[in-house]
Amino acid sequence: MKKIVLIAVIALFAGSAMFTATSCRSKAKKAADAATELEAQITEEVKELVGDVEVTTGWADNDYTKQVPKPEMAIKASGESGLGYSAAFENATIDQIKVYVAKLKEAGFTVDASETDGEFYIFTASNGNDYSVLVSMAEGESGILISKPISL
Repeated sequence: MKKIVLIAVIALFAGSAMFTATSCRSKAKKAADAATELEAQITEEVKELVGDVEVTTGWADNDYTKQVPKPEMAIKASGESGLGYSAAFENATIDQIKVYVAKLKEAGFTVDASETDGEFYIFTASNGNDYSVLVSMAEGESGILISKPISL
């Protein structure tokens, strides 16, 4: 009799575990589907704002990059959109960022220049030839945006 009760209890636990596992898998699949749907929605909204962006690695050769000195820092991702060209620097230090900003200034990016150095670092300026730059570093992430001024 004890064997039958023990087998019944084991079967009950196994059935409960299978139900719980199936329920968890179902919830995980629903969460993954929701995340995929949200990602698609965000991607579509970004495309509406800036157009298609092809993300690559390395420094591109285009009208935007011809306006600025090529950075010495490694580029982990870059892309061109309707807003301009942006590149994310890989493992750049604040000293490297400041040396690069000095080169931008030497290249003529001094019009309406603004520099913030504190918890984060931001440099913005234009070159007087219809191009602007924004160089930023915050929480270890850094990069540049080169754009044509936007009129509002």
